[in-house]
Amino acid sequence: MVFQAYTQALMEGMETWVELPVDRWPKHWVGKYRRPAVLLRIALYGHPDSGGLWEIHCEKMLIAVGFIMPDPEGWPSVFFHPELKLLLVVYVDDFKMSGPKESMSKGWELVGSRIDMDVPTDIGRYLGCDHVQELQVKLTVHDHPFAHLFDKSLPDPAAKEAAAAERTQDFWEVDASKGVYIRHHCQPRKGYYVPDEEIVNACNLTDVRFTDFVQSTSEDDAVSEWDKYLDETGGYAQGKKKPALWVGATYLFAKTCKDPKIAVASIKRDKNDAKKKARAQGFRYMDQLFKDQPCMSKPVNVMTYDMQPFLQSCIDRYQSLAGKDAKPLKQVSTPFHEERIARPLEGESEPKGALAPIAARVLMKILFAARMARYDLLRAVQGLAARVTKWSTDCDKALHRLICYIHSTLDHKLKAFVGDRIQECKLWCFADADHAGEYDNKSTTGCFLVLIGPNTYFPLTAFSKKQTSVSVSSTEAEVVAANISLRTVGLPSSGLWAYLQNAGGGIKHSGRFAKRKHQNPT
Repeated sequence: MVFQAYTQALMEGMETWVELPVDRWPKHWVGKYRRPAVLLRIALYGHPDSGGLWEIHCEKMLIAVGFIMPDPEGWPSVFFHPELKLLLVVYVDDFKMSGPKESMSKGWELVGSRIDMDVPTDIGRYLGCDHVQELQVKLTVHDHPFAHLFDKSLPDPAAKEAAAAERTQDFWEVDASKGVYIRHHCQPRKGYYVPDEEIVNACNLTDVRFTDFVQSTSEDDAVSEWDKYLDETGGYAQGKKKPALWVGATYLFAKTCKDPKIAVASIKRDKNDAKKKARAQGFRYMDQLFKDQPCMSKPVNVMTYDMQPFLQSCIDRYQSLAGKDAKPLKQVSTPFHEERIARPLEGESEPKGALAPIAARVLMKILFAARMARYDLLRAVQGLAARVTKWSTDCDKALHRLICYIHSTLDHKLKAFVGDRIQECKLWCFADADHAGEYDNKSTTGCFLVLIGPNTYFPLTAFSKKQTSVSVSSTEAEVVAANISLRTVGLPSSGLWAYLQNAGGGIKHSGRFAKRKHQNPT
């Protein structure tokens, strides 16, 4: 905590004269002046320029002792010391620092040599959130939400059973360049497929047939067989019958096909190559991002973000401001009224909700907690905050439901842990969209940024925002969500992350938090 931060910066720009209160007058002024004015020399609290002047002063002082700003535009107030490998975050007069434990004392000493500040304290409350750390804790794979991506023997908790084939009826596939007609059999059958005379004449087919069949009652691999569908008399024989039902494909060949065997081999090779090419060009699945390796195999450092006291104050503010309109709180399992965001006012003639005058004061306080460490509240708070100017009686019910949910989940806390070196971790950014989830048919973007490693799961930030345009499909809504998430969170974060890994010289925190007021070791 910096001691009287603003007043450490000198006033610059246009001259400002201020009137001193009588109790601050020198003794020789008394009886001599009536309303004396003095030149303002320091950035006094309350002056509109003081915040900016303190920011400039703070940056100069930190740069003077060896800190640099990796990305001043994307990450203002974020500093890094290349030699000590320290990351410093400044929020007005609150400083948080992370890095190797042996460098922390030196780092605070450098900062204190240029900025008048209190003695750095052990990690605790910061911006209304209690930071509770536990060192060298042994957790299980069940504590890691993505353990199955590292240890391939673990099942994916979100996996679904394989869907049934979309096609249920037999269908044709034609490769005109090779003169091959393929009949795919989705319906189980016993007899080999024999085309009727109309098909033979229309397609100018030979009497050669190649069949791939799989017994429909087993998991055996496909078996291939060549034969002819004409009998000794030249008639259209049904051919042999298999003892069990089968599905598969029958290849028929036009007279323009010079070598049926080469044609079949070419078609199968083309299909395999096409599948490989599609897989290579497509997105990688999550289970392909990491090699099979042990997960949660060593002790980790746990950080718990506890917003319970702050959220209790949110409940108290609601009950105090709502007064007689505050209903008794009950236990609920979701923050949503009727499983969706409340309906806004639809016209000027419709009466506003009773809580309209106090809604913003309650929601803005809850929003702070949601952004800090209660991401499960983001969607509900964001939806109601967008209705402050169109507050309806339905919004009254939704706000009460949200308060009930907070009351029911006061013990919910954000838990994160780190147990890997920075080089072993990856930044993951998740984006999603709720297509046409609003009453005006607009969609909502959700974003979640998290640090992932075999022994690391550290949520960093999340947001929920209403999209500004109407998407005509869920695909368009998802693309818009991905664009917003990448521009606002993904790209700025990946830039800072790349700097810390490369230009920063490879920070190592070796699985421990420094015992000072600091940022999480990322």
